[in-house]
Amino acid sequence: MNRLRATAIAVVALVMLAGCSDIARMVTPAGKTDLRPARVAFTASVSSASVRTSDELSLRVTSSYVQSNGTRVVIASQTIVLSAAASQAVPIPVDLAACLADASRDGAGTDAGCSVVLDLSLVVNGTSVDRQTVGPLRLAAGATTAVSQPVTLFEIASIDLSPASALVMVQGATATINPLVRDTRGLTVAGRTPNWTSDAPTIASVDGSGKVTAINVGETRISATIGGVSNNILVRVTKPPVALALTATAGSGSGSVKSSPTGIDCRVSGAATTGTCSADFAADAQVTLTSTADAGQSFGAWGGACASSAAGVSCTVTMAQARAVTAQFSSMRRLTVVATSTDGRGRITGPFGIDCRIDGAAATGTCAADVVDGTPITLTNVPDAANGSTLAQMFAGWGGDCAAAAGTTCTVTLAGGNRSVTAGFQGAKSLTVQLAGTGGGGATTATGFSCARAAGQAIVTCASSLVFGAQVALVAEPDGQSTFIGWTGACNGPSTVCVTTMTAARAATATFTRRTFPLTMVLDGGGNGSVLVNGVVACSRTAGQVGAITCTTNIEIDTRVVVTLTTGDQTDIIGNAGACESIAGCEFVMNTARSLTTTFSSRAPVTVRIIGSASGTGLVRSDEAVPAINCRVVNGVPTGAGCSGSVPNGSTIRLQTTGDPGNALILWGGSCSGRGQSDCTLVARTNVDVVVGFTAAIDLELRLSGSGLGVVSFEPVGAPSQQPCAMTTTSGANCRFALPIGLSSVLRGQAANGARFDGFIGPCAESAVEGPVPVCTYRGIGFLRVFTATFSKP
Repeated sequence: MNRLRATAIAVVALVMLAGCSDIARMVTPAGKTDLRPARVAFTASVSSASVRTSDELSLRVTSSYVQSNGTRVVIASQTIVLSAAASQAVPIPVDLAACLADASRDGAGTDAGCSVVLDLSLVVNGTSVDRQTVGPLRLAAGATTAVSQPVTLFEIASIDLSPASALVMVQGATATINPLVRDTRGLTVAGRTPNWTSDAPTIASVDGSGKVTAINVGETRISATIGGVSNNILVRVTKPPVALALTATAGSGSGSVKSSPTGIDCRVSGAATTGTCSADFAADAQVTLTSTADAGQSFGAWGGACASSAAGVSCTVTMAQARAVTAQFSSMRRLTVVATSTDGRGRITGPFGIDCRIDGAAATGTCAADVVDGTPITLTNVPDAANGSTLAQMFAGWGGDCAAAAGTTCTVTLAGGNRSVTAGFQGAKSLTVQLAGTGGGGATTATGFSCARAAGQAIVTCASSLVFGAQVALVAEPDGQSTFIGWTGACNGPSTVCVTTMTAARAATATFTRRTFPLTMVLDGGGNGSVLVNGVVACSRTAGQVGAITCTTNIEIDTRVVVTLTTGDQTDIIGNAGACESIAGCEFVMNTARSLTTTFSSRAPVTVRIIGSASGTGLVRSDEAVPAINCRVVNGVPTGAGCSGSVPNGSTIRLQTTGDPGNALILWGGSCSGRGQSDCTLVARTNVDVVVGFTAAIDLELRLSGSGLGVVSFEPVGAPSQQPCAMTTTSGANCRFALPIGLSSVLRGQAANGARFDGFIGPCAESAVEGPVPVCTYRGIGFLRVFTATFSKP
C-alpha cells in the first residue's frame, strides 16, 4: 500500500439496464436449458486527477446467488484489471449453472432466473481500499444485464468510532458503536457498513450494525473493518452499581463531604444534611470520601462503613455492596493568652503547644490554641528565675476567664465559645535616688545601696533594682559643710529616713544645702547709698531716712565675698568699720558670721552765677520747673536776684538764652566756654560761674515754602548758632534769626524723606547766579533781611 496517495482514488461502476430502475429485479429472459453465462455490463469511470499511470487498478468481484430463505451461496470470484482510462467498459460474466440447478434458489418456483448479489472490491496496487455490494440482480443465463444506478468505490483511509474512548457497560446493558468512514481526502463516505467482530464474544458480543451486548464481567475489543482499514474500541463490562449513603452524627460544627469519583457532595450542619448525600457507584469501586470543615470548625469522626477511619479527614470505601457512612463536625474554640500591663517576665504553658512568653505587656511564642468544642485546658505560670544580676520575677495574677483562679494553674473548658486568659508577671522594681541642692551628702540603705555627691556638683542620680514588694529605708547624711533640707518624691519631709515599699518603681530626691553664715550690714549717717555683695545690692538707705538701717543676708560657707559701696547724689562715705574698714570696699571669705557698719554724709549745695559780657541785652534762664537761674542781662550787666542760684551738688543745669529784639547771643564763657548753640548744659559739682554776652543784631527772616518738608539751619559765623527752622507742614512757615552785627551767617537746607530741597532765594552772597542757590551766605548789615527756602515733593 506504499504506493497509495493521500488523495482519494474514485472508481465509479455503472450497471446499466435500459428503461428500468429496479436493479433488484432486472433480468433478460432465457430458457432454462441455456447454459451460457449471464453478463452484467459495467462502465468504470476513473478520476484522472486521482490516478497515476503507474498505479495498478483492479476490481475484485465475488458473485453469490440468493436462496429462498435469504442465504447467499458463492458462485465465483474473479478479478478484472482496470486501466487508467477515464471511462472503460467492464463486462462481468456470471455462471448461473449452480444456481439454476438449485431448486431452493429464490424464484425457482416461477422460473424467474437467479437472484444474484455482486460484492465489489476496489484494489489499488494490490490493496483493497473499498468494498461495495450491488444487487440482488435478477439474471438469466445467456442474457446481458446493464445497470444504470451508479455504484461508487473510494480509497478508504480511516474508520472513526464513537465513543472514541473505552466503553464501560454493566452486565446486560446494550450500546451501539457508530462508525464514521473517511477517504484519504478526509471526506466522510456514506453507505459503508464495516465488518464487526469481538475479541471475546463471551464478554461482549457485537452484531452487524455495531450493537454491543454486555454479557460477563471483563474486557474485550470490538473491531470495525472495511477492506484493509480497521479500528477498535475497548469494552469493559462491570457489575451493576451499588448505593453509598451519607448521614450526619449530631455535632456542634458544620462542613461538607465530597466523593472521588464524583457523586456525593453533601453539606453537614449539626445533625442535618443537605445536598447530594447518596449516590450509586460501580460495584467494587474504591470511593474516597473527603471531609472539609468550615472556617472555625473541625471534622469530628466517621462512622458506619468508615468507622475504622474515625481519626482521619478522609475515608475509602470498597463498594462490594451498598454502604452507609456517618460524619460528624465540631466547632473549633480558641484559647488566647494575653499579657497584662505589668512589667515582669515569665511563661504561660499548657497543652496543644501553648508556650507563651510574657515580657511586660508583650506576649510572644505560642499564645493561642484551637481545640474542639468542650476541651478542657490547664494553664501553668512559670516566672523567670534569678539570673546573674537579674532578680527573680513574681507572678502578678490571672485574669479574663481565669479571674477566679489563684495559684500557679488555671483550668479553662472551651465549651460553647472562645476563651481569653490574661496573665502578668512583676519584675524587679527600680529604686532611683537623686541628690540635689547646693550642699553635699549621700543616701544609703541597710542592704548596701549607697549614693554620694560633693557640694557644688551637678545633680547625682543613683539607681538599684529591688525585688517586687521589698521594703527599703533610705537614710540621708549631709557632709560636714552641708545641711539636709528634706526628701521629695517617694518620701516627703525633713526626716533623714525615707521608708518605701517596692510595689512599683520608686524615685526619691534628697536635697542638701551648704551651711550659711549671716552678714549683717548697718548703714548710718545722712545722704543715700548702698552696699553691694558680689555685685548685688544687699542693703540701701535713701535720703531723708532717719537713724541707722540694718540688713542681714545669709552666705554659704567658704564663699568669697566682694563688698562694694555706692553713694547717691549729694552723698559721701565718711567711714566703714567691722568686716570692711575701707570706704573703697573689701573682700573676705565667709567662714563665720560677719558684720560691717558704713556711715554716709550729705554734701553741701553749690552756687551757679551768671556774669555779663559785651554790651547787648537778653535773658538767661535754666529749664527747671522753678528756674534756679532767671537772669536778665542789660547792656552786658546781669540784673536781679535770678542771676545767682543754689543747687544740689552734682545737679545738671541747662541754661537757655534769648536776645532782646535787635540783640543776639554773641558768646559763652566760664563753665560754658566753647558752646556752639544757644543753650549750655553742665553738671554743678562745685560753684559755677557762667559768662553770657549779648550784642546788637539785625533780624533775618526765613520763609519756608513749597509742598515738601525739611529744615534750615542758621549758623552765625563767630557766634553760637540758634535752633534750626523746620517746615513741619506744606503750608509754609516763617522763622526769625538774630545775627550779631558785623558777623556772617550761613543757611543750609535739608529735605525730609520723600521731599527735595529746591534752594534759597534772597540776599545771599551766592545770588549772583540766576535762580535759587543751595547754600546761602549773608554778609550784610543794617536792616531786616528776608530769605525764602523751598522744599517740594519730587
